Amino acid sequence: MLLGDRGWINNDQKFKPLGTDKLFEIKDFQIRMPCFRDGDVMVITHGFLKKRDAVPPEEIERAKRIRSEDALVAQKRAKAKNVH
Repeated sequence: MLLGDRGWINNDQKFKPLGTDKLFEIKDFQIRMPCFRDGDVMVITHGFLKKRDAVPPEEIERAKRIRSEDALVAQKRAKAKNVH
């Protein structure tokens, strides 16, 4: 089943929550891709190689920063549409 077909991955080995901040992780061998849902869209923030059991805290912080930057850009777009 593809993410694009159903909108969600049901495989706990490949997709799981990443902490409690509504962040998720898509896994493929050692490659990890933090992501979050924005409405009906799954946004992948970045990718990194994970060589240990625990996800490095700096990668989680990076995903949170990218998510907040994405929210700011969306707010600016919404304001620009209302001005015209």
